[in-house]
Amino acid sequence: DSKNKLLYRLSINTKASRIIAAGEALATATGIAAHGEDVFVYSTDVKKVVIAGNTLKTIVPHEAEWGNITSIAAYGGNMYLLDTSLQQIWKYIGTERGFGTRQDYLLFDTKVDLTDAANLAIDGSVWLTGKGAIRRFTQGREDVWSIKGLDEPLGSKLDIYTDDTTKNLYIFDKIANRVVVCDKDGVYLAQYRWQK
Repeated sequence: DSKNKLLYRLSINTKASRIIAAGEALATATGIAAHGEDVFVYSTDVKKVVIAGNTLKTIVPHEAEWGNITSIAAYGGNMYLLDTSLQQIWKYIGTERGFGTRQDYLLFDTKVDLTDAANLAIDGSVWLTGKGAIRRFTQGREDVWSIKGLDEPLGSKLDIYTDDTTKNLYIFDKIANRVVVCDKDGVYLAQYRWQK
């Protein structure tokens, strides 16, 4: 909640919510990620939510080498930042004392245009949205991937969700007011529309 500078946790089972963090950094936050019970926020740096005190603690300070960070994800104890201007996904390996130094996730010979990439999700592979398409990268290289059986193409504004415990991909198509569900091989399964 950037207006009130608050971060909430909502229980899907009980529908109960509670504030887990507050502070000025939430006014400009552009990304949030969770791994297990850990919650991370990207503002101008990466902060971890300290639930006991409802505060944020910097765990990856801002780096001058970063360009335009548009999305953040956590997976396997590691942190990933999508940098669209430098055409890279930065990976920070989790350690006992925090996170290690910045590494390139994309291999040196993997040349891709990430200018329009918007969101990322990770399940072992890295999934990106952009320009009405979903792209998948595995071990730093791009995998060819597409949806089969969809009745109309995806719009230009997409968000995506999956993780290593989720069987399918959930794609929010903001232009068509729908959520598209497909399996990870690209087979279309369902879509849910809302006209409002």
